[in-house]
Amino acid sequence: MAAKSGRAACNLALLIQREGAYEELTGDPADLILGERRGYSLLRQHLERRSGSGFLNDVLSQLRQGGLSTGTALVCAREVVNSPGVALMRRREDNLHEFLQASLVRGKDGTDTYFVSLRVATSASKPPEVVEVHTESLPVDIAEDACDVTEYLEMWWKEFNVREITLPELSKPKNLLWLGDPSVSGYIDVPADWQSQIRTVASVLGMRAQFITRTTQLRARGPQLRDTIDTKIRLRGWQSSQKVAHEKSDEVTELIVGTPGSSFSNLLTHTRQTLIPIALDMDIHSPHEKRELQPGEIVYHRKVGDSTKYDHFDEGSSKPCRCNKTFTPFKSAPKASGGMARRYTNFHDKDVQLKHCPRYPNCNMYAVERRGTGSDAD
Repeated sequence: MAAKSGRAACNLALLIQREGAYEELTGDPADLILGERRGYSLLRQHLERRSGSGFLNDVLSQLRQGGLSTGTALVCAREVVNSPGVALMRRREDNLHEFLQASLVRGKDGTDTYFVSLRVATSASKPPEVVEVHTESLPVDIAEDACDVTEYLEMWWKEFNVREITLPELSKPKNLLWLGDPSVSGYIDVPADWQSQIRTVASVLGMRAQFITRTTQLRARGPQLRDTIDTKIRLRGWQSSQKVAHEKSDEVTELIVGTPGSSFSNLLTHTRQTLIPIALDMDIHSPHEKRELQPGEIVYHRKVGDSTKYDHFDEGSSKPCRCNKTFTPFKSAPKASGGMARRYTNFHDKDVQLKHCPRYPNCNMYAVERRGTGSDAD
């Protein structure tokens, strides 16, 4: 369902869509913040004019203590109070109303982006009074840190017991089919509520998850699922997967996640990395126009998906990840090589090398490099 004014919202695409931008603000902070529109803010809709604006001093002070300049703190406060990308509310056992709001805000120079969250608790009195304030800001690069931001959304989704998927306007939830059971497929530390955790990942990314953990389930539910599934994920190591793949229509691309022997936590990370490009409408399956790597050129690619025959990568960048480490050549990576060969006409030439971040597989940044014309052959 598309998010409307006055509704709870906890969705990655919506958070990115509502990103705020820096602008020079002068004047009284309370007037600048509380004079703004408040359509997406559950907090602003709850507070009354008589509630006062004293809590804004705490918001600004905490943002400045977190390292933001006065101007940036003011812009961040205005966005998170008035136009949040995440807006949640609950009634606590102590009878206080708690609000959680978050925004992405672009900094002054346009290169820095801050992920700002605001927690406010108000009394049940009339007018309501703000009795608790907690604000945090984290510098993020959404292209690199989308998984980390998604984890925050998952945590808040469960904490505030969110039930309804919210999406940007004109969008509708995608249907995800998960094939496999990690508890019987060689994964470590699989919790009893593993389906609930994967469902939460899907929910904050705008997807409704359904699960097939036994082949008999597919035989019973296959016909009704055939025409409703948008995305299909198969768990690597699940023994029934081959039968499932042949019985399912080929119209939906099958993505593969996980590595048997790894932890469930790593499986969740891989699932996020696979689903985020789909949630943000990045078409990772369409063929790319191949090009030639130039002598001395190195391109860094983030892995965004995994299919049966080859890996999927983003468009690439001249900048590596933030790990700040020297990349290591792969000894063997047939699926990653298959994905790179779909992008570069000369990938298999002897002077081209595929590398990975030393934090692999925890970091999913790859590099493809062609030696310079003056380099010696191996």
